[in-house]
Amino acid sequence: MADITCDCFLYRYPNMGMDLPLPKQVRQWYLRLTQREAFERANMVAFDELKGRSDF
Repeated sequence: MADITCDCFLYRYPNMGMDLPLPKQVRQWYLRLTQREAFERANMVAFDELKGRSDF
């Protein structure tokens, strides 16, 4: 269950211009997640629609 919550943040932060240094084990876990088709389909989607809303 934690994968679902954490992976969303880890994917979005760099797209929001935030530098998020990750510990080695977390980085390796995240890289394994990005290899999963379901993760790519559900989480690795365009962020453009939400970027304009960050000014509110």
